[in-house]
This record gives sequence, structure tokens and C-alpha cells, in this order.
Amino acid sequence: MLAGVDNAETGSASGTLTAAQQVGNAIGVSVLGTIFFSVLDSRISEGPAAFRAAAFLALAAAAVLAAAAALVREVQAQGRQITQADLDGIRNICRCGTYVRLREAIIAGAKNM
Repeated sequence: MLAGVDNAETGSASGTLTAAQQVGNAIGVSVLGTIFFSVLDSRISEGPAAFRAAAFLALAAAAVLAAAAALVREVQAQGRQITQADLDGIRNICRCGTYVRLREAIIAGAKNM
């Protein structure tokens, strides 16, 4: 990622890259933690099953994000924009009522990458 940076700017570029990675990690942990604890709180009366459900949903969200990011990278490497047809290749991306919004978010995010 830093291959195209002038030698005089490598320190600054490296620091910027590291800071961006740390911010991304913090946001990811925040999102997954929010999903986990929201599900856990809403199902706490179920005992250990609540923990399993919360962990499953948080990990499923992480898997969906990873699959979407991999697909976006693949499409960008081909030199084109992601389309609805590309997203059709990810089966069962979401079983909830946010399916359409999730697809729109992936496409919007890909435009900003």
C-alpha cells in the first residue's frame, strides 16, 4: 500500500495508514459489540441460549461484512463498479428486513473505496 509513496513521505504515510487501521478496528469492535450486547440484553431471560444467539448474530454480521468487502475488492480489481447482479452471488446475505438496505449500503460503500 505504501509502494507509491516517496521515500521522504514514508513515515507520514505509514503513520496515517496505521491510524486509519486502528480507527477501522475500533469501529468494527463497536458495531459487533453493539449487536452482541443488544441481542444478549433482549434475550437475557433465555440463559445460555441468549449468549449463543448473541454470539451467532455478531459473528454472522462480521461474516457478511467480510464477504461484502471481498466481493467489492474483486469487482474493483476487474476495473468496474459493483452491481446488483454481483450481490446476487452472495446467497442469504441477510434474512432480516434490512436486506434491501444492506445491499444499497454495500453499493454505496464501494463507491467510496
